Amino acid sequence: MAFAQQARPPQTNKVWTSSRIALAAIVFVLLAMALSSSCNPTDVTSTNTSVPTNTTTAPAKSTPPVAPAKAAPVALPAEIKEATNTTLDGKTFKLKDYEGKVLVLNLWATWCGPCRKEIPEFIAMHRDYQGRGVEFVGLTIEDDRGNTPEAVKEFTEQFKINYPVAWADQNLWATLLSPNYGIPQTYVLTKDGRVLKKFVGYSPQVGGMVRAAVEQALSD
Repeated sequence: MAFAQQARPPQTNKVWTSSRIALAAIVFVLLAMALSSSCNPTDVTSTNTSVPTNTTTAPAKSTPPVAPAKAAPVALPAEIKEATNTTLDGKTFKLKDYEGKVLVLNLWATWCGPCRKEIPEFIAMHRDYQGRGVEFVGLTIEDDRGNTPEAVKEFTEQFKINYPVAWADQNLWATLLSPNYGIPQTYVLTKDGRVLKKFVGYSPQVGGMVRAAVEQALSD
């Protein structure tokens, strides 16, 4: 009878051998590291195509910072450069206003753990590059995950953020995050407003790579 087969002793060829268990453990660790390097906003819905850029995903392993590849910077769409963003104190600006300087844009939210880890590095960078023609701007957006005006204000005060933090234009936010919509994301723009480098996710090496991109932008 068919049911008798279920009563047979276990086969000696085990599915989960020691080597397979070890391989599964490695895959699990790498996946966890990748997932922990970025967060996924839930409020972004857009049909915009992403800005084609020289993108670097945060490395999972500890590797020395390297200078960005000498790829040609990519122009931003005119509607993105002209989009109006509003700082926490009510002032408005456009990305176009920063032309003539190197601009570092950091997209983040208060509930994003990796964002919290990397912001102190941007605070230090902003201090180090003062007077050298480099500007930093933190962009965020209000959502239903607790990234409220009160939470953002408290966050900036707690971390003593020394550069402007602004509410991003919805279209600009969605376009810059596309296609993966994960945060943090950091853009380094050249003096003429083109994208030199885009960094997705967080690792301890991202700060050094952003600095390398800034130095490249200053020298071009």
